[in-house]
Amino acid sequence: MKNKVCQSCGMGLDQENDRGTNKDQSKSDDFCIYCFNDGEFTKEDLTFDEMVDISLRYSKAYQNAASEAEKNHIKDLTKDYMSGLKRWKKKDDGCDCHHCHCHK
Repeated sequence: MKNKVCQSCGMGLDQENDRGTNKDQSKSDDFCIYCFNDGEFTKEDLTFDEMVDISLRYSKAYQNAASEAEKNHIKDLTKDYMSGLKRWKKKDDGCDCHHCHCHK
């Protein structure tokens, strides 16, 4: 599991205890304990922008930014990074909602 990150929030999944659980209680290879439990997202209705805001709360770089311009730059980088994670990646069917779970 080296260098693996949660495909919802981007948190590292370096430790077994960091990983969420599937319906059969096996450990998820894709999602952390904060985002995924018993085979479901813990916050099913969470939007992409809400997840970005949550992630920025834990970002020391964002919290210590010297200016609003620097904060905006860090937020843009975070959005770019997170838009590539499985939960938020755009689907090829033209939907632009950033909720892959709406395509089940």
